[in-house]
Amino acid sequence: MSSNDSGFSNTCIYCPSIGPFTAEHVIPAGLGGDDRRFMLRGMVCKRCNTTIFSPLEREFLRKTPAALGRIFLQPEGRRRGKTSNPPKLEARSKVLIAPEGYPVEIELGSRAQPIVLPQMVLIGERDGQTTGSDEMLLREYVESARTLLAATVTCVRNEPVEGVRSLLATTYTWGPDGYERGETRSVSEPPLQSIWNIILEPNEDGSEPSSRARMFRRENGQIVLRVTEKLGVERALTFFRKVLEQSNFEVMAARDIQNPPVRFDMSFQLDVIGRLIAKIGINLLAYLVGSDYVKHPEFQKIKRAILTGDPEIQLLPTEQKASIANIFSGLPITQHGFIIVAKPGPFRTCSLAVVTRLYGSLIEMISLGENLPWPDLPNHTFFAVDYQMHRIERYEMLDFVRAFPFRFTARGDAANEASAI
Repeated sequence: MSSNDSGFSNTCIYCPSIGPFTAEHVIPAGLGGDDRRFMLRGMVCKRCNTTIFSPLEREFLRKTPAALGRIFLQPEGRRRGKTSNPPKLEARSKVLIAPEGYPVEIELGSRAQPIVLPQMVLIGERDGQTTGSDEMLLREYVESARTLLAATVTCVRNEPVEGVRSLLATTYTWGPDGYERGETRSVSEPPLQSIWNIILEPNEDGSEPSSRARMFRRENGQIVLRVTEKLGVERALTFFRKVLEQSNFEVMAARDIQNPPVRFDMSFQLDVIGRLIAKIGINLLAYLVGSDYVKHPEFQKIKRAILTGDPEIQLLPTEQKASIANIFSGLPITQHGFIIVAKPGPFRTCSLAVVTRLYGSLIEMISLGENLPWPDLPNHTFFAVDYQMHRIERYEMLDFVRAFPFRFTARGDAANEASAI
């Protein structure tokens, strides 16, 4: 099969499915691929594409070290028609430290610009502060909070029950001394009128976190109460209700904080990085050589790892990445780099690997297989992805060096290092 962006295959290149098939981006649109060029059509089934690859890409783009580079450097995520959204960072919490020293909940806008969510923050034992970046959203938040903090409040939280994540809903009733805790029940979905409850975790030494209780409104309209175990939900709800009752919100002023310290609390699955980059490598080979080539039995192990995470795809240790980084030394920070590397073996066989640099710093090399038939390709095939313009260009070695001249380093000529991979 010739190398192009079509070429119907009778089965999916990743699994035995005979379809239906969907168009697959060779390089994910969220990383800068576009919807017109470098597409696989008739090669990837709908199940692999939508139920496995879409969540994998979302995890990679929002919850890995690449996500940090993406929110600072990439102005747009995937384009849908004429609209696009700025990249997102998913984390357990995102806060900035206000000049007064207390944390406030934020989201990150284009170029990682902090946006203070509408919220109330407990300061000290008795004082509260209402804040937000947008005055209209702040007013909407106050009205929503007043509606929710009624005679009866329902708070929902995630909590393991016998090792299984479960949603628990607890009712709190207003009494003479404030809110009192009522019954707790399991629910399949959060009630429509409810507050999402998150308990601030203790520090590593077991001490209480210094973060203050806060009740904020997420961009999707959900009201969240973040509170320490010591303070308790009842006291926090009581405090914020009294703030609403005793404060005059006729005049509200939103504010932005210049150059604030920002803190993220996030974790990620390490195997997501290897699986996503390996998938791009297989996609590139399918695009360059055709679907029949990537159906070779020697690719089954890596494809199983991409689909399931088992076996774990090994990433190169940090100390071994310096020479690889030099290959991309001439590539602008606004472009990703990908290389398909073929290393000769006996009897016209080869080992294949994909090497990448993302957002100027994330360097990885993933083995795709050994004892493979030699593909109809040069030893090194380069791809440069302008993720700001959503444009991909393919280069052979000499063309790549002319377009992006390697820089010399203390370790030697980067071009020689590229040839030695």
